[in-house]
This record gives sequence, structure tokens and C-alpha cells, in this order.
Amino acid sequence: MMGLCKALEAEGALDAERKATMSEFKSRKDKLAEQVGVLRAQVETGKVIRPVKCSLTFDYVRLTASLKRTDTGEVIEERDMNSDEKQMDLGFDTEAPVTETD
Repeated sequence: MMGLCKALEAEGALDAERKATMSEFKSRKDKLAEQVGVLRAQVETGKVIRPVKCSLTFDYVRLTASLKRTDTGEVIEERDMNSDEKQMDLGFDTEAPVTETD
């Protein structure tokens, strides 16, 4: 009887090991398939998608907001300023140093 219990435990452990190995293999395969998809799209379109730092600048004369790439200076988007953006900061929120006079 004791031999059967040990054999069943060993069989269960082997099945668990197989499942874990297959799970790891599937994870690696899915990751590789994702990389292939990204690279395939890059080859087909001739474009590489990557994050780029941009800055938003306001033109208070023309009342426009421009989104520009910081690396090339290229204007990505230009639009009309919304009502909140039209409110210029006059610096009243910052505290000026207080000086005492006699």
C-alpha cells in the first residue's frame, strides 16, 4: 500500500511540473508573438511607435495652444485655447517678500 501512495504522489508531482512547464512555455510564446506583431507592423508601415516628450505652449495673441515635440520642435497639434487656458497667470498667487519700512 505504501508503494502505491508514493507512486501516486510522484505522478501528481510530475503532472504539476508538466503544467507549470507548459504554462511558462505558453507565456514565453505569447510574449514572442507580441514582439513579432510589433515588428511586423513596423516593417509594413515603415514607422516605429515610441514615446516622445512634448510641450504645450500658448500664444495669447492668436489664442492658440500648440503641442510640440521637444526633440525636433515639430508642431504635432495646434488648436484654439479653451477658456481656462485663456486666463493668463499674472503672478498674484506667488507671495512677494515682505519688507518693513520705518
